[in-house]
Amino acid sequence: MKPLIHFLLFCSTLFFSYMTFAVTFEIETNALDAPTPNRIKYEKLTPQILAEFGQPSSIHMLTILKLDEQDRLIGIEQITNPLAIRAESFHPETGEIEETNDFLQEKALLNISLKHQTNVKKVLVFLPQVDENSATWLFLKAFPIHPDPVVGGPFPSSDVIKVIDNGHSENRVDLVFVAEGYTTSEIKRFEEDLSGIIEGFFRAPPLSTYQKHFNVWGVKSISNQSGAGNGSPIDTAFGAHFGCYGIDRLLCVETRKVQQYVGQKLNEEEHDVIVVVVNTTKYGGAGGAVATMSLHSSAVDLALHEVGHTFALLADEYDYGTCNAGPASEANVTNQRSGQKWSHWFDHADNVDSFEGAKYCKQGMFRPTENSMMRTLAQPFYAVNTEQIIRRIYKYTSPIDQVTPEAKAITLEKGRSIRFSSKLLQPSDQTVTAYWELDGSIVSQSLDYTFDGTRMNEGRYQLKLIAKDTTPSVIQDNNQVLKRTKSWTIIHGNDDGDPGDPDDPDNPGCTVPNKPDGLTFSQVTSSGFVLSWNAKQHAVRYDMIRYDWGQKAWVSIGSTENTQLEVSGLHSGQYVYVSGRSFNRCGKASDYAEMQRVWLPRN
Repeated sequence: MKPLIHFLLFCSTLFFSYMTFAVTFEIETNALDAPTPNRIKYEKLTPQILAEFGQPSSIHMLTILKLDEQDRLIGIEQITNPLAIRAESFHPETGEIEETNDFLQEKALLNISLKHQTNVKKVLVFLPQVDENSATWLFLKAFPIHPDPVVGGPFPSSDVIKVIDNGHSENRVDLVFVAEGYTTSEIKRFEEDLSGIIEGFFRAPPLSTYQKHFNVWGVKSISNQSGAGNGSPIDTAFGAHFGCYGIDRLLCVETRKVQQYVGQKLNEEEHDVIVVVVNTTKYGGAGGAVATMSLHSSAVDLALHEVGHTFALLADEYDYGTCNAGPASEANVTNQRSGQKWSHWFDHADNVDSFEGAKYCKQGMFRPTENSMMRTLAQPFYAVNTEQIIRRIYKYTSPIDQVTPEAKAITLEKGRSIRFSSKLLQPSDQTVTAYWELDGSIVSQSLDYTFDGTRMNEGRYQLKLIAKDTTPSVIQDNNQVLKRTKSWTIIHGNDDGDPGDPDDPDNPGCTVPNKPDGLTFSQVTSSGFVLSWNAKQHAVRYDMIRYDWGQKAWVSIGSTENTQLEVSGLHSGQYVYVSGRSFNRCGKASDYAEMQRVWLPRN
């Protein structure tokens, strides 16, 4: 029986650098108190989590909801549960699984990344409640994100080595290797050991292709004794020992102590993935929010497998362990024999099909390939897992690495010009493409664009840089994480009046209307509603959309010249999210409206 998991806020610490890139909270296992008003309020969001991810199938994931300052939902994701230890024992020669189990620690630090999410003002944490008879998501707590930057974080330390510096941590995945079991006389060898480990990590596709998207740090620690204990800790910095929980090759450390130590040495945005390197050649390791590995020659593959869990949120594809067949949120396992989840690869990868036996079940769960790194060590990740790893890389990074000018609003005297430039973050196969749009029309497909005021009318212009990674290794990108946009407003000369009004014969431009606002719902039933919004000058049409949970995509709910739409034929008992754009008579569109939602009551 899987234990019930509950969390209680223990304390919280926030660090900020240029802006808030991550927040860290300390949590511990405990029984929740009686329901509070906040818990009742936010647990109303549980149906949406179920629609997005289904019921929790293990203790290894938490669900995070991100809200803006109006308490509107702007993001939903799953992250690794820092209290859970994934105990896996693989044979060092065959790479096959020998033993697996799950365990809970008493305390750990929960780190939530906010890279490229500047409008997040609150995060909600939902935890899995799993036993042998039922499974659901339980609201823990709402954590506010303070809007004002606070100077803080660690000072530079001689214990920290930036082994690979590919750019600012705001736009990189930061991989941290922490020394454990190195004495004063041995710590010099840590850098040498790291060299071989890093080479092994970035030899494996797709990490080899996306190495420029990573920074790599080494964090030194001094232990009084060398290596790791057997069965119990010895006098090392983080208590590393084999045989924890009765599994010989399971190499455990004090996770919370590691997280606290790293937090003292690096800012929050500088430690997205943490791996502890233990100074012993005995084979072993462990997974979880903090992975461990030894210096054994096969330990890099074990660490890659564990990072596949922790970073990429991939499931185990082997069929050994405690089976709990059912819907799964991970990209690489399903309970559907058809393999519909990865069917977009059927015509593109010869080895992708639907193979029975996955996620600890011999029957009833399916994987995309006969073998892979998530089933047997020293195997490639293959197409489906590779696609998920790349999507996760772009959760932390943007294909737009740098732009100038940085100011979003530019004011120019009449006839003056200004040059805009960009730098792209390219994988090794150079698959990122970019183009510039001025008021919806493409004006450049190079890295630069010059707004030439000598050729432009006075008025207000919208400039966008749009970049996308077109890698063939990602076919399905429903959340458009491989595509990013930077926008500027250019005010050229006198902005009084309305230059570009298509009704003005002396200036027949095409002014882009503002995005719809004031979206409201009325006549709400179990299957529909009436949606209304404010009219916008220069708009001749409004295209409105809603999010379809089944397709996991935005779909049209209608196009109208009016400011009202009747929506029907929907399923009851769900939140419906809507947005839309205004269009002028030239076909140029506004930005999308701020997303709004309505609850459709159950029949």
